[in-house]
Amino acid sequence: MAITLLVLLVIMVSKVDASDIGDLQRKVTALKSQIDLLSRRVFFRATFKDFKTSCEFGKVVIFDTAQTNIGNAYSSTTGVFTAPYRGDYVIVWRSFSLGAGDINWDLYINDQMALRARSLTSGDSSNESVMPVTLQAGDRVYVASPNSLNFWGLNHSIFAGWLVTAF
Repeated sequence: MAITLLVLLVIMVSKVDASDIGDLQRKVTALKSQIDLLSRRVFFRATFKDFKTSCEFGKVVIFDTAQTNIGNAYSSTTGVFTAPYRGDYVIVWRSFSLGAGDINWDLYINDQMALRARSLTSGDSSNESVMPVTLQAGDRVYVASPNSLNFWGLNHSIFAGWLVTAF
């Protein structure tokens, strides 16, 4: 009986076409690539350690406390998020002004302004912006202000982003 099964197995294996094996190997490789893309996680949320803070004219706004930094793509030293993967991201930032003023925070991608968020206020005011964007691996994203501003820090003003889909 064992010999019969062995003979049947040899006959079955010999009928497998080499092109079928190659096709299966390509499909397995493609599935592994898709699994790799789907398993990539990037998420950051940064704020300020101080309750009240300020930023200087024309400078990067450095959110110095990364509360969440999955993927380690945000630098709380420079205030820059560097996309680790090519893909679609959502970027969010919120300023909460301290007193009246012309509140401007601009989103930059690779040193090019992508969006300006502006509000003229007569008192404390919150200004939020959301921008979906396709980034290449290595693209740099940050917030800068064309004005010198005073604003509420610690959890009142934030910079955040996450990877939606890598490709």
